[in-house]
Amino acid sequence: MSLPRGRACLDCRRRKVKCDGAAPACGRCVTGGHGSDCEYIDPESVSRIKSLEENIAKLEAKVARLERQKLSPTRTRPLRDIQIPGRGEASVQTLYQKPITSYPELPRDWWNNSILPLEVARMLVDTYAPHAFNNGFFLHGPRFLQAMFPPDDSPPSLPLSLITVVYLWGIHLSGHQPLLIHEEKFLNLAIMHTLKPQQPHYIVPNIQAEVILAHYFLRKGKFNLAMHHLNSAISHSVACGLHQIGLGAQHPGASLTLPPPSDPVEFGQRIDAFWAVVLFHKSWVAALQWPSRVSTVLDDTISTPFPLEMDSYESGNLEFRTSNAQSTLKGFLENHETESTNSSLAIAVQCAYLFERASYIGVEWQSVLYIPEEADQFHKFDRRIFEFIKTLPPEEAHPERFRHTWLVSNSSIQAAIIQLHSSVNNPESQTKCLQAAEKIVHMIYTIPQELEHVNPILGTMWFVACRVLISALSRLAKDPVTEEVVMQTSQLKVLLRSVLDAMSSFGNGCALIYSQFGHAKELCKGHDIHL
Repeated sequence: MSLPRGRACLDCRRRKVKCDGAAPACGRCVTGGHGSDCEYIDPESVSRIKSLEENIAKLEAKVARLERQKLSPTRTRPLRDIQIPGRGEASVQTLYQKPITSYPELPRDWWNNSILPLEVARMLVDTYAPHAFNNGFFLHGPRFLQAMFPPDDSPPSLPLSLITVVYLWGIHLSGHQPLLIHEEKFLNLAIMHTLKPQQPHYIVPNIQAEVILAHYFLRKGKFNLAMHHLNSAISHSVACGLHQIGLGAQHPGASLTLPPPSDPVEFGQRIDAFWAVVLFHKSWVAALQWPSRVSTVLDDTISTPFPLEMDSYESGNLEFRTSNAQSTLKGFLENHETESTNSSLAIAVQCAYLFERASYIGVEWQSVLYIPEEADQFHKFDRRIFEFIKTLPPEEAHPERFRHTWLVSNSSIQAAIIQLHSSVNNPESQTKCLQAAEKIVHMIYTIPQELEHVNPILGTMWFVACRVLISALSRLAKDPVTEEVVMQTSQLKVLLRSVLDAMSSFGNGCALIYSQFGHAKELCKGHDIHL
């Protein structure tokens, strides 16, 4: 008995020699003394040899893990030692922890598998975790870690898209050359996995992967790639109805169906997922002058309530305060008090939204300067910004793990004042711009010296402040030299130098901030300002 003409066993195919197709073993394999291993490709079943090889590989990996745990127990630390500030009940680790300075010897060929050896994976997650929340991480920290490192040493129950992006960030932030040489490889893996279709229960983790991959590209200065992955995150969010989450069932208009949330934490993760995407989009649409078509279309359709703190989801306290306003953002803009929450993510979103709107109105205002209706809208929005600022909690009211978020949010709202009033050439608006720029600089002074990385969006806020300070110095240079002018010039130069120093320091490793630093120096040069 022979297989159909043209079929050949696996060994003959590999050797590229003619096969007689005899069954159960071809003549060449029988003659060679390995007839029992002769096997043909069966399209309806998995190769027996391949299946055995995969099982052996899994057993060998498990034995290797057990051996490592036996020989090096200190490397297998409990999950509570790896925490993501602001993302769950165990989040007590300080955001400003000192970076790892001593790395253990890495296993041979550790980079060759999609799932890394346990000690390498933990090390990379540990490196990334303190910075996760500030780079768009919205998942519940303890649950993410349990899924990443199951207690029975089984493979992670997360999509490879998220796993590889977290690996990528850990490698990037490590500064450790034996890890950094593989950064490009893990970047390519992350891109490949985010492009693959995802199972319904992996949609939210995949949105998470897209968001933090977009943050990575921004840090690298690759804006088009960042926009691509951000758009993907927006598309998935809207497709599965995250923009219209209610306290009831799945949004009926969703084209992607999510399984019902298992509990309040999973429900909260979905709310946070949507607003993390909105925060990212609002911030960068204005900062990089991207087209805001998505914003204008999406804003009026959003009915998802503003997010709560993660501990509210953990306690099951889902008392969202809503109003009759159809749009959550429209209600906020019109100052419906029942629309707002004081969670760190909610405040960050609101500040970013006002920053985007201020940038848009500031540009548009220049073309409608003398239209009364537009003037009324301008002043109404200006009042809304200052009313909102009065409601912001002070820095000391934020837990340490949220101080960086406080810095970004408050810098954004001051930058919003500048974006709005830079279009108006009168003393009152110039004063408002200068006061806002001074506040941005003073917030820089609150950054702990040990903090090595900041959100790249701060580079844009700092450049906005630089622009105001440089304009003020240029105006003073035209005034007669008096003691007061000399004093003001000196004070402004101190502020400007502080911003440039921050941009120079945090620009190391962040292409976006470094680029803004270069623009600021060119602006100084163009106005003949010497520090």
